Amino acid sequence: MAERYLIDTSAVIKYLNATFSADALQWLDELIDQESLISFISEIEL
Repeated sequence: MAERYLIDTSAVIKYLNATFSADALQWLDELIDQESLISFISEIEL
């Protein structure tokens, strides 16, 4: 079974604003391309 990650609202906002370090942005790019989830509540908040 593959690992899955639940991405928090604040992490999505920081990702979209590119306020993470370059290494963190690259890691998140790879993570988003794989298995990641955003909760229904986070979707509403965004």
